[in-house]
Amino acid sequence: MMASKLNDFFEGADITLEDVLNKTRDAAEVIGKKSAERLELSRKKVEYFDTKSKLNRQYEKYGRMSYKVLLGEEVDDYEMSECAAKISQLKDKLDLLSVDIENAKEQFNEAVSSATQKAQKAYEDIKKEVEKVNQKSDAEIEVEAEQAAETAE
Repeated sequence: MMASKLNDFFEGADITLEDVLNKTRDAAEVIGKKSAERLELSRKKVEYFDTKSKLNRQYEKYGRMSYKVLLGEEVDDYEMSECAAKISQLKDKLDLLSVDIENAKEQFNEAVSSATQKAQKAYEDIKKEVEKVNQKSDAEIEVEAEQAAETAE
């Protein structure tokens, strides 16, 4: 019964109930896809902070070894070289993650902006069609009222 009322509502409009449902479904799919992308961005941020934490630990380790050298204590040169190499590796990883995060943010923001514009356009299209239907309905009501008045006379 409700579907028939909705179909009656859209009768005479350039847009159908199916069009409205399709646009709604498309918007939901875009939102789902963007949510997955946002989750991936969050994962990259977690990885970034984890890498940064590892880098800080390597800096501490290297600092302790350097302090031992300063005090004249013996330090394994191989271990110190390994620590320096690990620092370089982690810094490179941080740089790559930082670029990935910025690119992902930019793409996400552009996609959300585009989806928002499409949704606004769809909303405006539907609103115009509803206004057309309402105007038509008002005109039909006036004609029916005039006909009823003429019949009553």
